[in-house]
Amino acid sequence: MTGKKLDFLSNRLNKYSIRKFTVGTASILVGAALIFGVANEEANAAEDTQKMEEMTSDELSDESTMNQSTNRDSSNQEKNIEESTQEESAPQTGQVKDKTTEADSKVEQAQDKTAEVAPKAEQAQNETTEIVPQVNPEVEKVEEKVAEAASQTEPIKEESATANIKNINDTKSAKNDYAKVANVSDSEAEKIIGQLNLDPQNMTTEALQFALINQLANEQNANKRFATALRSVSPRNTEALNISANDVPSALMPYSGSQVIEADAIANGYIKSQTDATNAPNTLSGRAWLVDHGTPSTMANGLTPIPEGTKVYLQWIDSDGAVSPTYVASTTNQLSSADGSQVGPGSYAFDLREAWIDANGKEHKYHAIAGQYYRLWIEDFQTPNGNNVSMLRQAGGFFPGSYVNSVSSSNLGQFPLIGTNMQRTGIYMAIDSTNGYMDADRSEWIHDELGPISAPSVDLNAKNSISGKIWLETGAGDYANSATGPNDNGNDPQAVGYTVVMSSLTSEGAQAYEAQVESLPESERADAAKNLLTDHPEYISATVYGETDEGGKYTLRFPDGTLNDQYIYGYVMDPEGNMIKSYSSYTSPQFRTPNSNLSWTPQTAPAQNLVANPMWYNVNFALVPTTKIDLEIIDLNNTNSPAVPGDVVNIDLTGSKLSPLPTHIEWRDKKGNIVQQTTDITSLKEGEKQSTFIVPDTATDGDIYTAYLVVGGNDVAADSFIIKITDARKYEPSTEGIKKDYGTPTTAEGVTSSVTVPGYPSQGDQPVITVDDPT
Repeated sequence: MTGKKLDFLSNRLNKYSIRKFTVGTASILVGAALIFGVANEEANAAEDTQKMEEMTSDELSDESTMNQSTNRDSSNQEKNIEESTQEESAPQTGQVKDKTTEADSKVEQAQDKTAEVAPKAEQAQNETTEIVPQVNPEVEKVEEKVAEAASQTEPIKEESATANIKNINDTKSAKNDYAKVANVSDSEAEKIIGQLNLDPQNMTTEALQFALINQLANEQNANKRFATALRSVSPRNTEALNISANDVPSALMPYSGSQVIEADAIANGYIKSQTDATNAPNTLSGRAWLVDHGTPSTMANGLTPIPEGTKVYLQWIDSDGAVSPTYVASTTNQLSSADGSQVGPGSYAFDLREAWIDANGKEHKYHAIAGQYYRLWIEDFQTPNGNNVSMLRQAGGFFPGSYVNSVSSSNLGQFPLIGTNMQRTGIYMAIDSTNGYMDADRSEWIHDELGPISAPSVDLNAKNSISGKIWLETGAGDYANSATGPNDNGNDPQAVGYTVVMSSLTSEGAQAYEAQVESLPESERADAAKNLLTDHPEYISATVYGETDEGGKYTLRFPDGTLNDQYIYGYVMDPEGNMIKSYSSYTSPQFRTPNSNLSWTPQTAPAQNLVANPMWYNVNFALVPTTKIDLEIIDLNNTNSPAVPGDVVNIDLTGSKLSPLPTHIEWRDKKGNIVQQTTDITSLKEGEKQSTFIVPDTATDGDIYTAYLVVGGNDVAADSFIIKITDARKYEPSTEGIKKDYGTPTTAEGVTSSVTVPGYPSQGDQPVITVDDPT
């Protein structure tokens, strides 16, 4: 998503986007305002509660007095600035959610009718509202500069705000003065002061001030909602699906509260048959399978379909580099039971007829032309018996979750009806055994420390052994391989220091397995194997493990009489002990021969030395490490937050650890040219740091810049932003701040006069910036 990934969605915590108050919190704020001159800046007090907690007593004192010199009504300030700058601004993106009118009313009452609100503080703790003030994003820049000027003002002594305050030196004086100034009863004041945990031995005016505002911070933290302003997809589609964190796929989890657009062409009736899947414009369709026993084709492959209702995700990139929203559809077995049908079991289809519109008014609609890239993915899930299922292969594209050109010479079975739709795509999921039921008890594992046999195919001493090679599969050289497993190509790194684990069955176990597992349909065998071996762990004759050498080679030697060359199961673990999915005969947890599923075994095919039998060699594993990293551009996007030349652009990388494959980030322009590239990164933070990008001065309206996460040569995540030059962004205000002697108030004129707009056509034409008089 990773969200995120919700590439299309904003993840920034816009400080004007969503604020959450309780009426009780408002009363505490009002009390602090009346006593210490914080005024009615509920927005400033709520914007960063964590920062408030960390501030010292002196800093808070500065904060409270500074706020008097700035606007006492943020909404009026925004309005004044907007009118004075006379900007024809972009559509406002702030939205009022839930009970906004009620929320505004309650906060206003809390400020203007202190006597009524404060006594109800405790009762109102559980009553929450959400406020999303409408703020013009272009005016926001000016407002921030005004706030910056005010923040640099020296502390001001406001006698009017503290005229009635006596020296506070104990709990009683604190209570009495709070009751008097806040206009609440003695009992209510005592209750509020009692909640502050003040130290009676160190009671001062400053301590009370700190405690009151810190209480506000605590209230805010307890109710803080880390949410983001929803980004409009287009003027036609402002109600994209807003899903909860539990519904967001795991790779996108960092972006809880973001959007995924429901675009199920089968569920909405747009595709009802194979003919529809063939002809329906602006669709992308295909099927998804569990890789147990069959072929990698996208039609009549013999594989078991994915469970009914499994969610499939899609994202596409337009020919100008603009990254789309994320779309979701679900698999179904209802349209056809034929394995040779485009809409057979495990089918999915995306309805992409609705275009999304960028900040310059351009429509983006998928219609399967050259230069439009797409990627598909299914999140990991568990089978009913608890085994983990994860993505192994994608058609087209080969590498799971990677972007692939809609028109490509690397055909894996997908078929574009160019200019109309993409069809016959495929997603292939491997099954990993869990809980160790396919192995002997861990205490009984045998560690082979002798290393690989150099020539097991002819070595008579290779009896009772299994040998092979392991590499990290990038897809290089295999992008058009639709018939067999991948080859070890020059760009595939060798898996050095990985652990290979192999198990075999006893004679009794082999007989039981043949009768109770192999007699069943392929789709039922993995579950049956787990049931049998969970009930009879003694059927496993031995489990042997060993590490790969510098060339990725290994040999595992079994004790005499323990290797049944017809019933073997194996897998590979990375140096941290994590099981890694792979191309092999063991894409499903079943005991079988290493060459029993040749369409999925890496090349060259496994074979036996019949003289030294039982043994196997060329039992290779092409590892496909899971990459769950999401990339998002911070603050900028394609719709309501465009960029201008000179902007400094940063990205956010979130998710699990990096892939062991070489990984870097590329920035590309609208023609696909690489304009900036990092070195290979070893951490998410390093990737973010290296990826800082400055928009070139040559950028013009409508230009798109796209950031790509490239893993093993595959684009696996992307986000983009658009250029739109406006006067509000081109002429950004600046300030050098204001300094006043202690006790000298700051005026509205002083604040606005400190703000200038560098580069504006002439100083005489400087735009007018106004704020409410703070006095």
